Amino acid sequence: MLAQDVQPNRLSAAKQTSSAFLDFIPKRTKIGLVSFSGITQIESNLEDDFKILRSFISQIDVSSVGGTDIGNAIITSTNILAAEKNQRAKVIILITDGQGNIGPPLEQAVDYANKNKVIVNTIGIGTDEGGKFIGTDLVSKIDEESLKIIAQATSGSYFRAKTEEKLKDSFREVARLNRKKISLNLSFSFIFLALILLL
Repeated sequence: MLAQDVQPNRLSAAKQTSSAFLDFIPKRTKIGLVSFSGITQIESNLEDDFKILRSFISQIDVSSVGGTDIGNAIITSTNILAAEKNQRAKVIILITDGQGNIGPPLEQAVDYANKNKVIVNTIGIGTDEGGKFIGTDLVSKIDEESLKIIAQATSGSYFRAKTEEKLKDSFREVARLNRKKISLNLSFSFIFLALILLL
């Protein structure tokens, strides 16, 4: 996530845009924050205090744990949303700049999300050429095909963010789509997922 093919780097762009995303949604919306790298970690349970959420987002940093656990990230986020019985719509925003390589199969995670009526919107961050891990020749590339399958199978949408501005546009579109689908007199939930890669 420190690759600089998205300026200033992927992690900073994701954090800045995620924080700005809170300006596009109703104040009563509850949002949770989950990171996944090696292990899936709940950074914040569902919360409607955006000041607190922005603080949690700002504290996310590069993890020293290897692997990318997309499957468990979806399952963990689904469990958090499923526990909110009064929520009328449940949406995950999955942001990643890499490929899932550990944890449960994506098919299992998608099935679990569908059983709990959870929509998964996916955002792939990075350029076509990919970004190199600092100090190595290894290149991080997006598994677009998997992200498209996850979104399509759960009635969500896939977005590609090659620049910070495109990432902002993706968040705006997710907010617009869900405002359109859900009457604003209902409370509804999002989960924002941040992928922190081993660098």
